[in-house]
Amino acid sequence: MKFFAQSKVHSTETVSQARVDAIIASARAQYTETPVRPLFREAMRTPLTPSENLLDLRLEEELAYARRSLESMGDALCDDPILLMRHGVKLQTIDMLSQILGHIASVIGAADRADAVSRIGMVELHNRLTRDATTVTEALPLLVRADSNPFGGP
Repeated sequence: MKFFAQSKVHSTETVSQARVDAIIASARAQYTETPVRPLFREAMRTPLTPSENLLDLRLEEELAYARRSLESMGDALCDDPILLMRHGVKLQTIDMLSQILGHIASVIGAADRADAVSRIGMVELHNRLTRDATTVTEALPLLVRADSNPFGGP
């Protein structure tokens, strides 16, 4: 008595499957020949040379401390799911500000600040730090406080 019937394989199915296998094999062979981009960035270049100015190094340490404090506060606030749902965008702003502080700290503490700025991965910050000097001088009159009190007091 037979419990399991063996299916008969038709010759057309075998030929079709062989054709599909050949197409897949050729596609895979072409895919492996192309260079595959790594999932992660390669390690950064050599570490930045620290500045010889003691004040620059102390300012870097203070900014690093402020960054760690800001990150700690953001992590604590993200632990509250209700707060996270209500203020998710603002919490992302805290993370962005901590990243900016970290980049500025590395620029201040570096001996070669131009090299430190070139390594900044945040495109917006990099563009702000490397923008043309004429745009800064045009904006200066807007940033200078007036000598007179706008509220009418002495």
